Amino acid sequence: MEDGKKITFSGEGDQEPGLQSGDIVVVLDEKEHSTFKRDKTDLHMKMQITLIESLCGFQKVIKTLDNRP
Repeated sequence: MEDGKKITFSGEGDQEPGLQSGDIVVVLDEKEHSTFKRDKTDLHMKMQITLIESLCGFQKVIKTLDNRP
């Protein structure tokens, strides 16, 4: 989802007898992250690797935004 995107839940606001329920509107506010940068629907990160790693390949565990490996 994009920064500033509005999500509307029609008729899900407060309910009172004799009145029509209002809408709930949620506006997304994206925070900067120290590791990941967003490019539309992609996440990017910078990582320093050695010449040997770049030539021979390597494996690295990267934690997700919610700290899962």
